[in-house]
Amino acid sequence: MCAGCACAIMDKTHEPFWSDRYVKCHISMREAKIAKIVERSKVISDRADQAKKILKKFGVNMDALESRIDSHFKETYAEKKR
Repeated sequence: MCAGCACAIMDKTHEPFWSDRYVKCHISMREAKIAKIVERSKVISDRADQAKKILKKFGVNMDALESRIDSHFKETYAEKKR
């Protein structure tokens, strides 16, 4: 799972990586849905699921991450409306 880690051990210090991965994957999935692109969404969905499982084990507040995702879209689409 943590192939990029030299010691191949995962702990709470890796939380920022997994949080960012979760958020980025969900943003990508929503953008793919908006663009009606389905081919890549399975891989991205699997990555998001993996990140979510790890984050839950770390005890992360998933609502806060969902808020980050929602904020991204509010900001992105607010800018496009201008």
